[in-house]
Amino acid sequence: MKKHEILSPQSRAALFDPPTDPAAIVRHYTLSPDDLALIRQRQRDANRLGFAVHFAYLKFPGRVLGSAEVPSCDMVAFLASQLGIESDAYSEYHSVTKPVGSILATYNRICEFVLSAATITAVLQGSLRPKQLAPIEAM
Repeated sequence: MKKHEILSPQSRAALFDPPTDPAAIVRHYTLSPDDLALIRQRQRDANRLGFAVHFAYLKFPGRVLGSAEVPSCDMVAFLASQLGIESDAYSEYHSVTKPVGSILATYNRICEFVLSAATITAVLQGSLRPKQLAPIEAM
């Protein structure tokens, strides 16, 4: 480890990488009725599945999906099956620029706290991870 590195690469992967094990995918990415209602507000299958993937990443491992990052096929297929959507719809969503800011705003509204503009900018730029964030104002 480097001098100021707190976590080893293995520890960092365990904390921040999404699961690949089928049992862990089921445990972390089973959608609640409230989750399904929120996701179904999106207008097209590709948008619903894309939003579900982003939302799932925010829930676990607690971070934004990286711009060059591709979620596992198993995770996308599991989310798609819960939504009654073909998992191929994600490729259509993935080919278009994602509005991560609106996804974070929705997540903030659901979690009932407000983040400063600087904090949201830091998340979007990748310098903060959502689990590092502390609520600054209760709604």
